[in-house]
Amino acid sequence: MKNYCILFVIILIFSNGSCSKYDCHQPGVPDATQEGKNISGCAVNEIVVRPTRSFGYPASHRLSYEKDTGRVFLSLRETFYSSLNRECGLPYELEVRIAAYNVFNTGKIKSDDIYATVRIINTDSEQVNYRYRAFLDGLSANVEITRLDTVEKIASGTFDFEAYKEIDNDEFNLNKKVYVTNGIFDFKY
Repeated sequence: MKNYCILFVIILIFSNGSCSKYDCHQPGVPDATQEGKNISGCAVNEIVVRPTRSFGYPASHRLSYEKDTGRVFLSLRETFYSSLNRECGLPYELEVRIAAYNVFNTGKIKSDDIYATVRIINTDSEQVNYRYRAFLDGLSANVEITRLDTVEKIASGTFDFEAYKEIDNDEFNLNKKVYVTNGIFDFKY
């Protein structure tokens, strides 16, 4: 009986010290593929947006490609489990949108042909937009198409960019920046 009591106390000590009420661990961004697996993901200021996973809450991602104009549009949106928001420092929702023009084959896209937006809805329902525009100094954007197969209708690639907080239409707070990193996409369109 004494051994059971000691074992119980040891289990109690280790379980209280190693567990928290909330599991704030986030899985990483999916590995890049070029097979049309309909996956995407990125990190926004180190918060992972991985719309392929969902806890029964809205998460979506899509890609469209217009072969005649060379326009690619990518959208990733994830709504985070609400009880984790404040405890884990997560917003209510994150959305990343990228539009790229003159995309007719694989390779890096010119920064002048990239438009990108990050929309963050905080837990108090405040919406904040950040935008990348090539005419703004101090920002960078990299979008690379690694596969563009118009027969199989597969578009794959990687992306990262920086964006300034938008105050009003084309007015920006140059002291507030968001970083989108480790972006990947692989879609059948």
